[in-house]
Amino acid sequence: RALKAAGCNIITDDLTYITEPFLKDGVVAAAVTEVTAAGATYITSAGNFANKSIELPYNAMAAPGGLSGTANNFSGGDAFLNVNLFPGDYTIVLQWVDDIYSQGETANNGTKNDLDIYLTPNTNGTALFGFNRNNLNGDPIEFLPFTLGGTPNIPIPSNILIINNTTTSNPARFKVVIFKGRISFNEYVNGGSTIIGQSNAEGAITVGAARFDNTSTIEIFSSAGGTVVGGSPRNKPDLVAPDGVNTTVNMG
Repeated sequence: RALKAAGCNIITDDLTYITEPFLKDGVVAAAVTEVTAAGATYITSAGNFANKSIELPYNAMAAPGGLSGTANNFSGGDAFLNVNLFPGDYTIVLQWVDDIYSQGETANNGTKNDLDIYLTPNTNGTALFGFNRNNLNGDPIEFLPFTLGGTPNIPIPSNILIINNTTTSNPARFKVVIFKGRISFNEYVNGGSTIIGQSNAEGAITVGAARFDNTSTIEIFSSAGGTVVGGSPRNKPDLVAPDGVNTTVNMG
């Protein structure tokens, strides 16, 4: 808004805000919509998170191991999504469709559901690893940052478990994005959209990446699109442009 007020007709960014809503338009996306409606062109990067994401309707089943609430049934009564993790640093974020207190959705005091995300080597609801909090009357978001030791390039089997501590309701949909860290999904899902926030705004021109000497193939890290917002998938990116070219930025 400040750039538009200063007379800028073309505005660009290459930022991802991991606290912006995944499944709704947040304040940054709303600002993009506002300035593009006023005549500005807004160009944003798709992101560099490939398809390291899970996006599913929440399918409730009994929580394992005596845990309270329900668990997401990934398929066939299985609450555990088997994955391979590789040694390194991780930033994993879970969000779900709900009221967002920090976005001004305060009529119902924010989120009505309290979801948690865990990693576990077991499939019995024990040895759970997570940093979950009580989300009620706040925002529908959980973070899972950690560093995994081990031998480089040797996968470590694990499982993702999604729990809803609220017994009276369930969210319609949830989404997990791995913003940092190498992961592979071994069952049920093959990865999904990682374009979120203002990069997913309808008014933005969202740009993916293809190597300059092989522009027929998208870069493996370039974020995939199709995040469902308001019940409909956003068809992003809008364009793909070459990377690996010379610029005026001195990268050393």
